[in-house]
Amino acid sequence: MTLTRNDIVDLLSAAATVDLRKVGEADVTGWSAMIRQDLDRELAFEALRIHYATSSDRIMPAHINQIAIQIRKDRAEREDRLEREQRAALNDQRHGLEPVGAGSPIALNADGPPVPGAYEINGAIDRDCPTCEAEPMEPCTNPINGQARRMPCPSRMKAAA
Repeated sequence: MTLTRNDIVDLLSAAATVDLRKVGEADVTGWSAMIRQDLDRELAFEALRIHYATSSDRIMPAHINQIAIQIRKDRAEREDRLEREQRAALNDQRHGLEPVGAGSPIALNADGPPVPGAYEINGAIDRDCPTCEAEPMEPCTNPINGQARRMPCPSRMKAAA
C-alpha cells in the first residue's frame, strides 16, 4: 500500500510534465520522506491530477497528502453500509484480525470484569440482552467460553424503542 521509490519517481515525472521541474535523487528522497506512508499509487496520482486540474501552484508533498485525505473522506461519505463493511473486513484481514459478526466472539480482549459505565449506556443493564440472553442487572457473556464481558453486546446497548 505504501508508495515505492519507483512510484515516487513516476509521480515526480508526471508533475514535471506539467510544471517543467527537474527531478533529481534528492527530490525523490525528500518526497519519499514526506509523503504519507498509507497512500497507494492510485490515490497519489489522483491527488496529483486533482491538484493540477484546480491549481497553478507547483505541487508539493503536502498537497498530495491533503488532497488524498480529502479524496478518502469524500469516498467514505458516498459509500453505503455494505461497501463500508467490506472495506472494514478487508482492512481487518490485512491486519490479521478475526472478523466480528453474528455468532463470532468479540475480538480484542472483550472478556473480563464488567465496566459499569459501559452497561449504563442507554440503560443496557436494565434490560435483557437479545444476543447472549443475559438478564437485567447481569453482565453479557461470551457465547464461546461463558465468561463475562467488559461491555454489553451492541444489540443490548441500543436505545429501547
